[in-house]
Amino acid sequence: MTDIDRARIVYSLLAGLINGDSIELLSDKLSQSIKIPASPNMQDNPDSLLIRSFQELYTDLSDIETIFNVKLSVPKKITSVDQNAIRQLSEFIRGFGSSEPYLITTFSNTETVRSRIFMKGYSKIIISDVFDEINIFGKMIKVPFVIEGLDLLLVNEDEIRASIERRDHEFRVVWRSDTGKLYKKFDPDPLTAAKLQQQLLRRGFA
Repeated sequence: MTDIDRARIVYSLLAGLINGDSIELLSDKLSQSIKIPASPNMQDNPDSLLIRSFQELYTDLSDIETIFNVKLSVPKKITSVDQNAIRQLSEFIRGFGSSEPYLITTFSNTETVRSRIFMKGYSKIIISDVFDEINIFGKMIKVPFVIEGLDLLLVNEDEIRASIERRDHEFRVVWRSDTGKLYKKFDPDPLTAAKLQQQLLRRGFA
């Protein structure tokens, strides 16, 4: 069990007490269980909001560690930038895809890509095998996603043609939907997807 998972359990127990739940602690090191009854006074605790926020934070971090098989080291000070990145990533992997005004992808400068990239009249397109790199406490996490869009347009066609003429190894493509229907969704491999489903069921998100 990681330090993050221990913190998640502690804050979840405290949040449970705040919510009016009673708690029963079980351990093979105890001769009998320890019962902590619910206390209505806990709900008036001035630290209740802080405890709930820590419960949410460490639940998010625990899921990120599990899904991406990484070990994170929590710094002494967690900035608002850190918190936003953690929340956005955890919501993304739980299936809350995002609607995007435009998306930037990178393609290898191959004959197959060149023959298709300028095709007109994309009514619907699905682009897979693309990744984001998200920085969580100094560790870069590679996040696979899929782009689904309707009525897509190339925003930077001139830039793409220039890259091809220069014979760049790869080039950047900026996509925009003419009807505002451009979506970005988490796209894990089958093993990670199964692990994610177990986590969602355990957390009550599925």
